[in-house]
Parts: sequence; structure tokens; C-alpha cells
Amino acid sequence: MGSLTIVHWLSAVWISLGAAGVILENDALRLEVDPRTYSIRYLGQPGGPNFVDPLYLTERQRNEPGLVSPGGIMTDVLPVREEDAVLRRGPANVIVHRADYLLLTGPRSEGSDLQVKKEYRLHGDAPRITYRLSVLSTRKEERSVSIRVTAQIPWGASLRLPRSPEGGLLLLRGAFPGYTDFVARSGPDYRVDLGRREGREHAVLQALGGPTSIETRFGTWTRSATMHSAGDDKASPVRIIALVDDASLTSQVALESTQTGVNVGAPLVYEEQWTLHPAGHHALERDLAANSPGDDRGF
Repeated sequence: MGSLTIVHWLSAVWISLGAAGVILENDALRLEVDPRTYSIRYLGQPGGPNFVDPLYLTERQRNEPGLVSPGGIMTDVLPVREEDAVLRRGPANVIVHRADYLLLTGPRSEGSDLQVKKEYRLHGDAPRITYRLSVLSTRKEERSVSIRVTAQIPWGASLRLPRSPEGGLLLLRGAFPGYTDFVARSGPDYRVDLGRREGREHAVLQALGGPTSIETRFGTWTRSATMHSAGDDKASPVRIIALVDDASLTSQVALESTQTGVNVGAPLVYEEQWTLHPAGHHALERDLAANSPGDDRGF
């Protein structure tokens, strides 16, 4: 690697660090990553509304070692333990930052010897991002973990969940008098209201299978995910979890993989495809098909 390339990378990182974090942007979308909390705090069209809801953290909260939630988009390696808090919250190091690509690594957990690497890639000027997360281990013995990527969603959005052969929509926790009004069928999918209804306090829903979309008044964000372990070409199934809490006016949508073994010779690779479209765009059905598991639009 030449010294000029190193200087260019360092310059790019320096320019984009600061109040807005680290930025990737093209004509169709903008992504802001906060290395201090290892989370995403903005996802949207340039100059447009935020598809995620970051939470305000004081400097004291940022510097404490516990499992603080920064909102936005954050990642957990499950099971979550206090001694593994750095896997969620970093802080991260910026290794590579180009106009269309970002690579960060988080600290290694002293409790488990696991480490999380995150990569983000834009696809030209398309409204598409590939997000790849790798869980690395220094130990020979295998440990079973799963990946959960949670997005804090602005209140009042709706969620479109697949009705897949793997299973229907489950109510994991909670109870609501108006359940049939809360969840409705929309063609081949379920449509779930994530806010602006009364009669429930807290609910957790689960669906299995293909892509999901988060629909707001200003646009639609489509997510799909796959996960592989080293030497295994078969992707593990992913479940979708939605949390709605009227008491705090918050909602979250998480994609979570099944438990899979990881060791020094077998890292886990989790990948999501994200597509954004402004309100009124009619390409949602095409995106749901294009972002389905097995579509190779990654690195």
C-alpha cells in the first residue's frame, strides 16, 4: 500500500469525522455512523428525514462501560453479557473510509475474546446499501452466538412482514384488545402499525423468512438478511422481531439470526441489504424480490 493511499484514507476519515460522525453519501441516500457508540444514527435521503431514531446520550453515558442503547441502528452478539458490552457499543476504529465503502473494527471483548467488524458499501448512485457484520474469535473452542441488528423506528411508522412457509406471525409478549386492528393482511404479507393506536401498552411480534419493509410517511426502507459460518454455503434463517411500546412511544424492528458456532477458524458473517425509496415510489414489490435471501449484491 503506497503512502499516498494512506494519506488519502486518513484525509477522508478526518474530513468526515466530527459532529456528523462518519458519512457515506451518494445522490440517493446518506448514512452517518457514530464510531463512539458503534451505531448508525442517520439513514435517509440526503437532506431528508431520518428513517431511524437515535437516542440522546450524555457524555457520561457515552463513557460508561455498560450496555447503553444509542438508538438508531445497533448490533448485539447474543447472549448479551455485561462483560461483552464493548461488542455492542465500541468505540470503533475507522480502518478504511472511501466514498462508497466504510470498514470499522470494534474492541475485543475480554470476557469472550470475540470481536465485531462492520462494513458498509454503497452501490453507485442507487438507493442501496450492503451492510456486513463479521464476528471474529481468537479461541479454538466453539461458542454458539447469534446476531441481532435492531433499528429504533420513528413513532407512527408501519411494518410489512412476510407470510412465509416457515411460520406465521406470532405474538411473543403482550396483549391487545384491538389486535385485529393492529395487524392486517396486505396482499401476501402482514401490515403492522407501529404507533398512533390506543388500547395496548407493550407488545413483541415475530415473523420468519424473507425481507421486511418499514414504511413511513416520507418513504420505505426494505431490509433483508442472511448469515453464513465459515465453510458453510447454506444460509441460516433469520427472524424478524418488532417491539411496540405505547407507554414510551417507541418502536423497534430487529432482524436476528439463529445460533451458530464461531471459533478462530470459523468466523460468522451476517449481511443485510437495505433499499430506500421516497414516498410514492412504486418499486416496493420489485425491491422485496430483489432483496430476498440469496440475492448476491454484497462485497
